[in-house]
Amino acid sequence: KPHLPFVAPKKYWDMYNRNSISIHPEQDRDSSIPSIAFHNNHELVNNYSDIPLNGNITVDKQKELIHGYKACVSYVDAQVGILLSKLDELGLSSNTIVVLWGDHGWHLGEHNQWTKHTNYEIANRIPLIIKAPNMQGNTQVNELVEALDIYPTLSELAGLEIPIHLEGDSLVSLMSGENDILEEPAISQYPRYSGRMGY
Repeated sequence: KPHLPFVAPKKYWDMYNRNSISIHPEQDRDSSIPSIAFHNNHELVNNYSDIPLNGNITVDKQKELIHGYKACVSYVDAQVGILLSKLDELGLSSNTIVVLWGDHGWHLGEHNQWTKHTNYEIANRIPLIIKAPNMQGNTQVNELVEALDIYPTLSELAGLEIPIHLEGDSLVSLMSGENDILEEPAISQYPRYSGRMGY
């Protein structure tokens, strides 16, 4: 979650009032942006019967989709809380590393785009939260990092030798405040149907 279709128990839908949900103010596609940067919301079309293949999604449907997204995020948040509570209950929190991450971001109507499958920052920015024993909590790092960095980070946190062939960098120095920037850039890529690769 929150992958399509948006399904979550009712109590998580009830946490939000659909009438107070705003749609994204930028509904149109800027003509200065090449059309190859966009897609036709095919993933929505494949999951919902009332989504037009081309054209704008109604305001009511947009609010329903945003409502579903919020409900699913809240549902997952509750499940993570259950997991962390269980680790505490079993006395495992002091020697367990927990990593929560996503494989992509999610468009919610900006530029008439929904789901993922673009090179826009919103589709490439992922959640990444690491909870590790003996590390200060509630530290936010505002650096560009990649999912490739998770493996070497886990290796260092677990006291294992970091395999030399890994492309990622350990984030432990960022997490501990010893370092405030990584030297490598973060790169995302997504292909378009024409066979072109976007970076």
